[in-house]
Amino acid sequence: MERCRSCGLRGDVPGTALGGGGECRFCADARRSTKPARYRGLEALKADVAVLLQAADKNRPYDCVVSFSGGRDSAYLLRFVRRELGLKALAVTVRNDFMPPETLENIRSIPATLGVDLTVLDNPQVNRYSRLCVAAWAKKPSAPMITTFCSGCRSIARIVGRHAESLGIPIVFDGNAPYESITFKRDILALRPENPTRAGMALGYLRQVARNPSYLRHPGVIYRQGVEYLISERLLKRRGGPKVIKPFRRYI
Repeated sequence: MERCRSCGLRGDVPGTALGGGGECRFCADARRSTKPARYRGLEALKADVAVLLQAADKNRPYDCVVSFSGGRDSAYLLRFVRRELGLKALAVTVRNDFMPPETLENIRSIPATLGVDLTVLDNPQVNRYSRLCVAAWAKKPSAPMITTFCSGCRSIARIVGRHAESLGIPIVFDGNAPYESITFKRDILALRPENPTRAGMALGYLRQVARNPSYLRHPGVIYRQGVEYLISERLLKRRGGPKVIKPFRRYI
């Protein structure tokens, strides 16, 4: 089976269309459309953080929360915040039932090595809706619907933000980077993968549901996926609360 030379995606994934150079359409489109990142710099980051801390409650237990998954981006971010910015950080992990023991062990060991406190919260939406989604998918497997398995994942930012707010912590650091802004869910689910649009993704999703009525047995899954994948992400963002800073996207 042929695979994309850049990302390893199989050539039989809907809409992949491996080009003559052995690169899939998704990688080729991303290479053409991705704008060079422009960063404000480390000093600008320190200045913005200083302003936020100056205005915050002086009795706060921590300077900031780091949204921590245990992966390489958030692990480096945690080290950066602790050692480069010198902030008193609280690492917050949103756990789900699909995490293997090795992942949880890594999540605990990295903050301990850095001398950072760790709080682990649960994500009931992923635990419930992802399990139901996978069970429905198994009745009639479909490659495009694999992209919807993580039903409830977009609630992670809200869970972390609410926890920070409850503790009076003014800043949440997020390890998101500009090159993670991809549209593979839209592209693979689209009714016409060769010309993907948000409307086409909605129609393609409905086509998949119609082909597998097992999804209709769990309306909550369809609602959750509709909220997460079909509605603009801007509508999901909470107003107020801690300031979310993404150093790798805007500063460094």
